[in-house]
Amino acid sequence: MTTRTEILMQIRSCSRWGTINMSHKAASLFKFEQRHWMRVGICLGDWGLFITRALAYKYPQYVKAHHVNWAFAAKPSFTASNPEPTYSEREKKQMRQHDRWFPYGSGDGRGYIAIQSTKPATINFLLKDSPVGLLAWIYDKLIDWTDSYPWTEEEVCLWVSLYVFSTAGPEAATFVYYEALHDTSNISIEVVQSYIDV
Repeated sequence: MTTRTEILMQIRSCSRWGTINMSHKAASLFKFEQRHWMRVGICLGDWGLFITRALAYKYPQYVKAHHVNWAFAAKPSFTASNPEPTYSEREKKQMRQHDRWFPYGSGDGRGYIAIQSTKPATINFLLKDSPVGLLAWIYDKLIDWTDSYPWTEEEVCLWVSLYVFSTAGPEAATFVYYEALHDTSNISIEVVQSYIDV
């Protein structure tokens, strides 16, 4: 019998498949079609949001619950009867930060997704060949994407080490952007953002 750890490791090894194809791999590893009695709850983070949503969308008879730690929600439509609320300073700051790196926007923080979703192999030469290049790439994200967290040198080195010493290597994380944004499946961003009855 395949253990949960083996399933997760096999899913992670499929990083060049795109998120929807990773959900197909997860379904085959869980053996949904052979275990008609099986019911699962799923919790994944980051790109796992798309994988869990795809599993719930494609296999609602097996996925009974899914938990995500990132809500990739569409901005609501405001009307006279549902006016836009007044935002706190904290909320305004968070929305400005979101606008900087939102993948489908035009903010100056989205350079990472521009290169990773169009020419991942180009940045991969740097990430794989140059420890200093990888350090600069990861450090930039740690500083830019956190709320003024005081990163220590040891913590930064730990994060960089996760990419250097993993089996997949530092370049594995870039291909998922390319695959996801070139995915031709029928699961769209609108589906990911919508209600899925499980």
